[in-house]
Amino acid sequence: YGDFGSRPMGDMDILVRPPDVAVMAEALRAQGFRANTALRQTAHHLVFLSPFPGGLPVELHWALGEKVGEAERSDLLEAVWARAEETAIAGAPFRVMGRPLLLLYLCHHLERHLFETPLTHIWDLGEVLDQGGEAFDWPEFWRLCARFGQRKAAQAALHLATACLGIPTPAPPLPAHVQELFPDIVVNLGRHPQTPANEPSVDLVLLSAPGTPWRVRWHVLRRQLFPARRLLAQGGGGSAGPAAYGALWWTVLTTFLRKRVFRRPNGPSSRARPLRAARLSAWLR
Repeated sequence: YGDFGSRPMGDMDILVRPPDVAVMAEALRAQGFRANTALRQTAHHLVFLSPFPGGLPVELHWALGEKVGEAERSDLLEAVWARAEETAIAGAPFRVMGRPLLLLYLCHHLERHLFETPLTHIWDLGEVLDQGGEAFDWPEFWRLCARFGQRKAAQAALHLATACLGIPTPAPPLPAHVQELFPDIVVNLGRHPQTPANEPSVDLVLLSAPGTPWRVRWHVLRRQLFPARRLLAQGGGGSAGPAAYGALWWTVLTTFLRKRVFRRPNGPSSRARPLRAARLSAWLR
């Protein structure tokens, strides 16, 4: 965008190499930032709250590609660091993603939220394509998408860029039945869509919907119940033993009971959005 003030943000995301996480976390604490212990810290980032009034929280990331396989995740991270470009922000030197990888990651981020995002996130795609007034390297972009298994995510995101904002792209057209599965993003403008508290998660709908293929059910169960020991250790303070897995399974069970039993939605209309999202998620796989 050329200026921080041109793009509203709810937080700042900083990517560091895994060995540097502790050093960067200590640097943030020295500036008065404090870890947000109210949030469940994940296997890929920590959240730090700003000491300044109205200041943005900082998310300290050491991994990318939360929904890709472990090998692809490591490969993606290596590619991001290898292709990073030097720039200056507020007079300080920074590294940023190269344009093809940045567009790929923005498409992946939209897919991770099943495109339930503000219109601003679609606008970001257009800004990347128009950045610097230089021609975009589409062949390299599609090669990266194939390498990291993001071709469908990119196809869907670029479809929305064209449908919502009229941005021309060489993405192949989506099947008509897939186009019907996307939410109406334009009405959200710069706001995140609100999800009802009693709405079942997409994973829960995928597991319980009669039409879900067993291959998809197994993929959801494996990702939820048996994450890689390395990822579980990162999210659990260095422990990946039976206690860490037990805590994870207890969280999954109580979440299931809260969504499925204690706050069961009334009527088919309350399941329409998550069912649509579940079908979109199944296609993206």
